[in-house]
Amino acid sequence: MFEMLLSKWAWETQNWGFLIYHICKYKEQICMT
Repeated sequence: MFEMLLSKWAWETQNWGFLIYHICKYKEQICMT
């Protein structure tokens, strides 16, 4: 579910969305929290 949200965010804000998406991919802990 979080991934979908990030995807939508990435579309709206490619800059922040992409950054957060990468960070989330790197640190799954943040995603799980």
